[in-house]
Amino acid sequence: MRVQRLRAHPDLDLKFVVHHGTILRQRIAGGEELLGSDVILVHRLLENEVLATTGIRAYALLSQACVDAMDVDVSALGMQPTSESYDHIGTVPVWVHDLERRWADEEARTRVLVDGSSAFKEISIRTTAPPQVAWEFVTAPGRRVLWQVGVAKVEVTATGNRRGVGATNHCLHGADVSVEELLDWRPCDYLTFRNNIPTPMGVIRLLETTEFEPTPDGTTIHWPWGAPKTAKERAVMHQMESFLDEAMSTSAALLTEHLDAELERHRLEVEEPELPSTRPDGPLAGLSPAS
Repeated sequence: MRVQRLRAHPDLDLKFVVHHGTILRQRIAGGEELLGSDVILVHRLLENEVLATTGIRAYALLSQACVDAMDVDVSALGMQPTSESYDHIGTVPVWVHDLERRWADEEARTRVLVDGSSAFKEISIRTTAPPQVAWEFVTAPGRRVLWQVGVAKVEVTATGNRRGVGATNHCLHGADVSVEELLDWRPCDYLTFRNNIPTPMGVIRLLETTEFEPTPDGTTIHWPWGAPKTAKERAVMHQMESFLDEAMSTSAALLTEHLDAELERHRLEVEEPELPSTRPDGPLAGLSPAS
């Protein structure tokens, strides 16, 4: 079993603050600073009354602006409304997501995993991208169409507009649509879905796991497929085997190329030449905008 289990620390209460707004970027001395009123608001939201007003110790605090931008169904996710007030800012409506409750729900949920040792078929690739980046490219609908052979569009139906267990992916392959039912969802670790694949001989159903194994220099991504359950499905898979092998191999190669390009883009951003300083004593000192 390659899956890395995340163990909870009994004394660790995580707190997240999430906001959506406008930022200004300023490069100083080889680093980058974020400026603007929305950046100030995020820092102020760190000083909140969530524990006093809700009794929740571990939480994700989302501003109303963030909820609106993400189109989050707060009722479906059981989030609690409240507000925070600050001098010179005023009242800020926010939503509180109870992470301790979410953790308990996740721990109680049954794991669904295709073990590579018993898989009908498996392909693996190595990449220098960290698991978080690889996970985004594999799971985000807009990213999948870049590398997955034959997939023209992915439409997601999910409770609360949140990808996870219970969501379905409708993958459009020309006139055909395969439906993926998400059965297990462990971000940056693994996900498992039941794939309903249309064929000329009817729909076949297969379990598929995508696993992200951390390595010292990146990630190994494994795709084990569960064995077909019925004689009909086994016969169909046997006929499709060469096509599937080619599609999986080509998709894996394209994914590696896109991950490498993403890492290179990030590297160039980090190494971007520093702009002349606009400090009072810098080389542009004394110049007005019209100079």
